[in-house]
Amino acid sequence: MMSEISQVPTPEEIRKESDPGRRAVMEAIVRIIEERPIVVARGKRTFTHLALEAGVSRHVLYQKYPDLRDWFEYLRDHASKPSAVEEQLASDLEDLRAKLQMSEELASKHFEAMHQWKGLAELLIRAVNVLEAEKRDAELRAERLQVRLDRFTDTRDSSASAVVIPMPSVLADDGESRN
Repeated sequence: MMSEISQVPTPEEIRKESDPGRRAVMEAIVRIIEERPIVVARGKRTFTHLALEAGVSRHVLYQKYPDLRDWFEYLRDHASKPSAVEEQLASDLEDLRAKLQMSEELASKHFEAMHQWKGLAELLIRAVNVLEAEKRDAELRAERLQVRLDRFTDTRDSSASAVVIPMPSVLADDGESRN
């Protein structure tokens, strides 16, 4: 008698099967579900792959052994647990997704920091440009004052009298001039 549909065929059931084609399909079901196929690649779980693994045609699988085909379909879709390799790959994939998320978060933080530094650098460049312009203006004023001072000193040396440089008048809040 066949075991429950939720289990793979047992070795005893396979041994007791008198039909060689049916026995081959049962053995193929076990190999494919347990991820140790001989003919097809691991992870191949279609009816075509079952027929290839059993060494029968798909027509025979569909027409002569529909109960085994249904059994395989149930095991493939419902009762088969992931293989150790699949579990390891799933675990690795989960770890990689977590690392990717952390990397994306870190990249986002670095991107924000980069934009902040870029803004600060632009601000610093503007400040340096303003200071350089102010320095040039101060140097020009200093040169002009030096020229006036030199003229004043030259004039003073040539004459004994003092030269008076008029100071600009400043208006007070009440409108009167103060010196």
